[in-house]
Amino acid sequence: MKYSKKYLKEYDKTHEFIPLTRDYLFKAIMLKNIEIFKKFLINTLYLDLDPNNCNIIFIDKELVRENKKEHGKVVDLNVKLGNNLLINIEVNTYDFSLIKRRNQLYIEKLDTLDLEVGDKYNILNNKYTYQLNLNAKEKSKIGEEEVLLYNVTLNEIFDDKLRIIIKNLGYYKNKYKKDINLGYDEIFMAGMMASSYEELYDIMSKILKGDKLNKFIESVIKMNMDNFVLHEWEKEKFDFMLEENIKKQAREEGLKEGLDEGKTLGIEEKTIEMIKSMLENNLSYEIISKVSGKNVDEIKEIEKSLKD
Repeated sequence: MKYSKKYLKEYDKTHEFIPLTRDYLFKAIMLKNIEIFKKFLINTLYLDLDPNNCNIIFIDKELVRENKKEHGKVVDLNVKLGNNLLINIEVNTYDFSLIKRRNQLYIEKLDTLDLEVGDKYNILNNKYTYQLNLNAKEKSKIGEEEVLLYNVTLNEIFDDKLRIIIKNLGYYKNKYKKDINLGYDEIFMAGMMASSYEELYDIMSKILKGDKLNKFIESVIKMNMDNFVLHEWEKEKFDFMLEENIKKQAREEGLKEGLDEGKTLGIEEKTIEMIKSMLENNLSYEIISKVSGKNVDEIKEIEKSLKD
């Protein structure tokens, strides 16, 4: 099918749009648009590589837990670009104060995990490891931050082969709104902050044309209907709704007793509301059960109330 801005404007009226700032969606879409993603990486990391003559390999790895209290972490997107560059790409929906510290731990693990059995550590001198963090921060005066290992005593960079690059997506979205001349990677990041199919098409059409644009939009639409993506999206909305409801009740009641009671009542009410919404959107009993914690029989009872 040939997509157009007009078609997507109507499509938005009947179909929910999941932002590309959700890591589970971003990863799936990039796997279906490898050449576009490769060009984005080369541009945003200022690499002296030719996209047409550069290999990209996708690798999934789970970082090793260093103690039993540490949660296992599956990297969002881990790729090898060219012969000697390992890149871990993370998409963060929310900003947080320890982002640089957390990324420092990840990049050090990734750097050594890439070693094969029998390899010597001196081969690390011939390779680079970058941590690219795409941070969905709505407002930021800074578009890019870069972190390197630095020797304070000698006043010099200790190791430029390990780099943490943080891109604040909201900065590029705001620049795009002001109609400032942007590069390929900057427009791409502005597109990640789109809030509808029509807006995404409008932004991405500035850097993608013809079949490439059509394929990209088609992959976004298809992944928005994927059961796993829908499950993660509904769970995220559900968790956010519960959190906001609890905060609201805490503000209104102002007492610990009221908060404890309100938590229980509020969670149950919001659970039922969420289940009704998912039923109306024709999600399966299995997905609804996983998100809400209710069994199928309970869900069917709630479904009956919709028909009464």
